[in-house]
Amino acid sequence: MDPSLPLHHDMGLIGNALTPLFLGAETTLMSPLAFLQKPLRWLAAIDRFGATTSGAPNFAYDMVVRAVPSEAVARLDLSRWTMAYCGAEPVRAETLARFAAHVAPAGFRPGALYPCYGLAEATLMVTGGDVGIEPDVRTFPVRASSGATAERPSVACGRPHGATRVLLLAEDGVVREGEVGEICVAGPGVSPGFWDPQTGMAVPDPERRVEVDGIAYLRTGDLGRWVDGALHVVGRLKNMIILRGANHYAEDIEATVRIIEDAGGPLEAAVFAAPGTDEGFSIVCERAGGPEGVEPLKAAISRTVAEAHGLLPADILVVPPGAIARTPSGKLMREETRRQFQHLLTGGEGRP
Repeated sequence: MDPSLPLHHDMGLIGNALTPLFLGAETTLMSPLAFLQKPLRWLAAIDRFGATTSGAPNFAYDMVVRAVPSEAVARLDLSRWTMAYCGAEPVRAETLARFAAHVAPAGFRPGALYPCYGLAEATLMVTGGDVGIEPDVRTFPVRASSGATAERPSVACGRPHGATRVLLLAEDGVVREGEVGEICVAGPGVSPGFWDPQTGMAVPDPERRVEVDGIAYLRTGDLGRWVDGALHVVGRLKNMIILRGANHYAEDIEATVRIIEDAGGPLEAAVFAAPGTDEGFSIVCERAGGPEGVEPLKAAISRTVAEAHGLLPADILVVPPGAIARTPSGKLMREETRRQFQHLLTGGEGRP
């Protein structure tokens, strides 16, 4: 059961419908709208039907912590929930920790959390860990342009299973342990191309294929590193911002913004290259409440990002909750957000 993804999403279709059908397992489907209206319905369904396997993208676990009261959790029995998979978007260590603590009174065990990585072109699953083992969280230094470093937690998304192969490639070849490279996938589950309705055949995309040692790999556009045999997903190639010769990932800066405390509640942000400039980046931040406190918040964002990354944003725009563009599965649509607010960001003066 994944309550947050519709069946036209690969994780919803393959994970919730086709996999249980193949295994001969009983499954329960829930409307994503029902979950979004009341996240408690997800946990209540797990209790009612005795679900052992259920999961969602990272944002759904955050929604449960924010929207489900502790007294409601205490009335549930989640002890039979042995696999709570989390994928389809970056998996955040702080999200998993908050969720596990929040639902612990219902008998949920941290070892049930199952971070994983996959994509539609690989028929969903690429890497995953071992059921019953608590998530492996490591910290890695993030180097600022000033030369200073800050530590960032990273969740291991397991290893390839079966005949699936994963390589991490840089411009000069396969990267070593701990180095960042593009995630490339091969195996029987990887699609040979995209469906062409006119020919009725799969058409390969040469730009997304690379051959290594005689094996054809799919270039995913995602970045990752190996640590002790487990894959840590870093971000997306297209979300990488190059400033003064240093690589910075939008996901890292967004994570920095999320830790800022604000009276309006938790913050969500989208980061992307600043419109109309060769260097610089913009931040669009969602915040509940009125205009009061916006300017101090923007100052806090600038200060915190500068301290953590040695960078100053060209623009900061504060918008109401829900204004940042997202996919049906809750993933940030940074380019669409940039287009939507470009007229307010051009010139380096973000406005509330």
